[in-house]
Amino acid sequence: MAAQQTLVPPAAGPAEVGDRPVSGIRIDEEANGALPLREDPKAWRAFLRTLGHYDPNYPYSPEYEYGPDWTDDPRYVAEGVRRLMDPQHRSALFSFWLTLKRGWGDRVQLERKILIPQSIREGLSADNLYRVRMEGVIPDGVIAARSLPVARWSRTVRRHDPEHPDELYLEVVSKTERDVQRDTRHKLEAYEALGIREYLLYDPFRRLGDRPRLYLYRLEGHGSPAYAKVDPVRWTDGHPSYRSTVLEREIRMLPANDRAGDLEPMDNEHRLQLWEPARGVWWDPEVEVQLNLAASRAEGRVEGRAEGRAEGRVEGRAEGRVEGQIDDRRDLLAAMPVAPDETVVEVLETLERNWRRTGLVPPMVETVEVAAGRRPWHALLTG
Repeated sequence: MAAQQTLVPPAAGPAEVGDRPVSGIRIDEEANGALPLREDPKAWRAFLRTLGHYDPNYPYSPEYEYGPDWTDDPRYVAEGVRRLMDPQHRSALFSFWLTLKRGWGDRVQLERKILIPQSIREGLSADNLYRVRMEGVIPDGVIAARSLPVARWSRTVRRHDPEHPDELYLEVVSKTERDVQRDTRHKLEAYEALGIREYLLYDPFRRLGDRPRLYLYRLEGHGSPAYAKVDPVRWTDGHPSYRSTVLEREIRMLPANDRAGDLEPMDNEHRLQLWEPARGVWWDPEVEVQLNLAASRAEGRVEGRAEGRAEGRVEGRAEGRVEGQIDDRRDLLAAMPVAPDETVVEVLETLERNWRRTGLVPPMVETVEVAAGRRPWHALLTG
């Protein structure tokens, strides 16, 4: 094993574990049970008491979710309970999936649990979490060597395949010092040992520097490959961009509320972007929507001038804007999960009729939630 790399010095005290042990669970799809509605406090409290990690002395808050082995409560600590990501963390992950799914399809995954072979675990540093406590690791984002059976966000556990190792992992650095240590030291060493060709590390909370930044590590060397920190190929709008050998693209991560040019952001989320030299733009699905919207507006203005009616210009712009948004949402929802008695085609037809009738299209963030299976498609009905 090559010399261990780290971005920051080791923290004192025990490491906070974000990836729970997997002993005793099946290697297949795991389902998260639905939580009772908050409108029924008694039912919610009764549900909490059924949890194996329930602590009668902890001040549980209805502002957060508490599941069998997960929570989004940042203060809650219990053995085997994993904290869900904060909104900034989640937005960076969704952007990873949204931007890359167009070219890499089902090879793009979020939060796939990977079992690490014992032989690899034994070669890690003596204090590495994935040697001493954890049997597997959960990368935030994955580009697999081959298509995977479950698309998008999955709780499926699978074994590391040394013959076909995953090609790229993304980690989004969290707020706490212990999380920083896990992502920049423990996981970095584990991914190097697993032979993951590239490791993207995104720091939205300025834990590693004075501004949000993307970092890239790449395997180099023969016989005993080691990660080397990759230098940016250039800086654009104050942000580093890298040439990814896995993606065969120039990439960057654009922080929230930081857009350049004439395109206005649809939301405040972080965005992974690919450079498109033919069009001379940094591309992501949000940019595509804005480009289509600009084209629709231009088309509406031309038609309005041709007809010589001001109302025609307004109508053309509005109609073009709605149609462009519908096309974008339809593409995004093409593989959304639906109930057994429904089909994606029928659901899309229902949504399109509703959007055209009301002239309203749901925000991109809400569409992403439905596409990822985290909200029902009915949430996208408007008017």
